[in-house]
Amino acid sequence: MDNKTLFKYGRYMARLMACTINQTVPEAPFEGIDWKQFYRLANFHNMISLVYPAVKSLQLPPEVLKEWTYNNNRLMAREARQEIESKKVFDILAKENIPFIKMKGIVTKHFYPAPYMRTQADIDICMSEEHRRYCASFMEKLGYGIFSVTENTDEYMKDNFFFYEFHSTVNTSDSEFYELFSDPFSKVKASADGTGFVFTDEYFYLHLVTHLYKHFIIEGCGIRLLCDLYVYSKSHPNLDYDFIRKALEQYGVLRFYENIIQLNECLFCGKDFTDNMTEIAIFVFKCGDHGSNTIRRLTIDSDDRKNSFSRKSQLKLIAQIYFPGVKTLKYKYPMLEKAPVLLPFYWIRRGFETVFFKRDAIKTQSDVIKSVNTDEIREAQRVRELIDL
Repeated sequence: MDNKTLFKYGRYMARLMACTINQTVPEAPFEGIDWKQFYRLANFHNMISLVYPAVKSLQLPPEVLKEWTYNNNRLMAREARQEIESKKVFDILAKENIPFIKMKGIVTKHFYPAPYMRTQADIDICMSEEHRRYCASFMEKLGYGIFSVTENTDEYMKDNFFFYEFHSTVNTSDSEFYELFSDPFSKVKASADGTGFVFTDEYFYLHLVTHLYKHFIIEGCGIRLLCDLYVYSKSHPNLDYDFIRKALEQYGVLRFYENIIQLNECLFCGKDFTDNMTEIAIFVFKCGDHGSNTIRRLTIDSDDRKNSFSRKSQLKLIAQIYFPGVKTLKYKYPMLEKAPVLLPFYWIRRGFETVFFKRDAIKTQSDVIKSVNTDEIREAQRVRELIDL
């Protein structure tokens, strides 16, 4: 799909999302719309359930409507299962007298017309370091296993369906927003359901903005996080925007925020798109719900994300693919944990194994390398300039 066509489909998707949120009559589709293409775009952005109430009254081909209805119902059931499970987890946390803060989707979904319209892959909770370490025992009793542990986060999984992330900080210490949430429990209020805490309205909004910023920097951003911001501001008309703007200015992201608000006005409020907003919107539509793999590859391990698309960063990525460090290879070759000096030997061994036994890996590595020298990178650089990153 070329940029012009993608923009046409993406803009219409945003308008139907706004129709569901505002409970207004759906706008008629543009002439020549391919409903299969439109469905694929909505699915790409995880917007199936939010668009469905608006789209079901339109003249869709029966096979498209059938698939849309099926997946909408599946997402309703998914959210119901997540809600039942989260009540179990939250009730135990409350019983164990563990203060915790609910973050992001588990809170935001309740400001949509129906909670299932805001899909979420995992549940994010913040608590003290001491309490985070204590939680492993009762999570195990609930059937969860730990599948990832970092300095500040334990990630739990159950049945390959339920995912929980227990954080001891809102942002990592190297984040530009670390100080903003360095004392998270001083910025909370009681949760409406009586279990745990949520951020006060202004701080929750700031968390949405800074989380969106982080995604834009690291991997690009789809329309769902933009919609979160629109829905939350619509459901909280008395936010102290002077305080919010002052905080964002302090952390150097006020211009970014102003551009995002202008984009949201174009997407959800019918404001005319400027050339710059059109270009940014196309980038968002291309990223989808999970962002861009190309951008993520260049930024995820970069210490200087402003220059992460430079030739130097591209060469660094290529070097990491062919000559990964001890931290990456020690899981495959445990001997490296004890003797990191053997790393060059294991580079040779890995290369030998790849050439003779894993030829598919060569193509995968080649595809990754090719992807870092594409129009997508130049487009991302241009959008970063337009949105003032």
